[in-house]
Amino acid sequence: MVFRWHLFKKYNLQTMRSTFLILFFFLTIHISYAQDSKSVIEDTYSLSKMKGHVTFLASDELEGRNTPSKGLEMAANYIASQFNEFGVEEVQGLDGFFQKVPMQIKQPPKSVELIYNGEIITSNNILYVSGNTKEISGKWLTVDFENQNINKLKFEGKVIISIIRNKPELNANQVFNSSRTNKAKALDKGAVGFVEILESNSSIWSRFSRFYTRSRTQVKEMDTEPSEFLHVMVHDDSGDIVEKFSRTNKNLVGIKLGDFENVDFTTSNVVGFVEGSDPELKEEYIICSAHYDHVGIGRPDSEGDSIYNGARDNAIGVMSVLMAAENISLHPLKRSVIFVLFTGEEKGLLGSKWMANHPPVDLKNIVFCLNSDGGGYNDTTIATIIGARRINMHDVFDKACEAVNISAFDGTDETQFLFNSSDNIVFAQKGIPALTFSMGFKDMDSEIMKYYHQPADETETIDFKYIEKFSSAFGISLREIADSKVRFFWNEGDEFYQTGRDLYEE
Repeated sequence: MVFRWHLFKKYNLQTMRSTFLILFFFLTIHISYAQDSKSVIEDTYSLSKMKGHVTFLASDELEGRNTPSKGLEMAANYIASQFNEFGVEEVQGLDGFFQKVPMQIKQPPKSVELIYNGEIITSNNILYVSGNTKEISGKWLTVDFENQNINKLKFEGKVIISIIRNKPELNANQVFNSSRTNKAKALDKGAVGFVEILESNSSIWSRFSRFYTRSRTQVKEMDTEPSEFLHVMVHDDSGDIVEKFSRTNKNLVGIKLGDFENVDFTTSNVVGFVEGSDPELKEEYIICSAHYDHVGIGRPDSEGDSIYNGARDNAIGVMSVLMAAENISLHPLKRSVIFVLFTGEEKGLLGSKWMANHPPVDLKNIVFCLNSDGGGYNDTTIATIIGARRINMHDVFDKACEAVNISAFDGTDETQFLFNSSDNIVFAQKGIPALTFSMGFKDMDSEIMKYYHQPADETETIDFKYIEKFSSAFGISLREIADSKVRFFWNEGDEFYQTGRDLYEE
């Protein structure tokens, strides 16, 4: 057989040309969609508006928007007034634009005592961690959670003792994470108390002491531990306490707390709504969110500035939501959009947790959450979208960023932990596809840390030419997601994939 190379070459060139044209056609469609969204965005977006929103929210007059504070209320009222001016609608069942969130400032108890065989060991080196009662007692059981098969042990009605050995590699984050995990195991198996004994380690203990002796803000109804359970941590700087609980004699041990002084208050998520234009798709909702609180007034810097203004964290995120709300109110999308500015994020994602448990619409009708949050930026050529790699059609963010001449970056393996650190995680845990659109960073370097939760995070330090691109890319992404013919969802195999399937297939 004679091989006719010229015919093969001609055929393959034609095939390659056709394939290229098809690929180019689809790529052009995607880009043109993003460009169309960009042109709509440009109809309402302006640098002066962006600066105006951030300047007000991060001004000294708002005193860092702590939860609770007058500054936080001022910010909430400002956001509501903007919604009203834009023509954004109120959500039925809420108090105007406000979803009230009942909270409580919980002060540490005035005293904490560990009682061993009737003997009060100490109250100076014991920290109250959690619990809703003032006194418990029971037989004690020392458990090595790392090396023992706890399924063979009987926890019910007992006070579980966990000894944290002082190893060279031990750090506070490891202790905190294992503490939370092991407490959950003790609770699940019916224990009435959990005592963690930290062998002598002054640096770790000092961090825990600062953390657990300060007041804590929480949503009132979310403290769900049983009323008969207490969790404390003990610092054993002499070794005597470890020695006591290493004995085999399992006598009674007790925990006794002094009085609490708690303060109840109410704050608000600020919520608005723009109905979708498609008769069917308008029954599906996209959440567009950011948190509007910050950390308030704190330790002064070298120049005596004690107001932590929170321009990057998170006035820029709030501004991005406001810009999108104004734009979509004039140019509605196929799906409905709920705009939410969350309270109490810095206190533990409190506002988003409340909304997820008290949603303004049925959770299974919420099909995506696009959240904006961040501690700062160190790369003005990108937007960092934490969680993009977990979503099946993440190329939408590439196109949105390309439309404004930056690139989408989905984070490194080292930065993926941030997925769990903002309000998006609350909705992800319900099964709703949710991610956080952040300013450009590839690592938490000194450029980030000099502003993160610092008085230096002020409007004057921001590159607004970059922020204009960032906020526009956020708005374009939102438009593309809400107008997409198909819904975005978790990649198969993601930890939230099955939860999402269960949510939407009920």
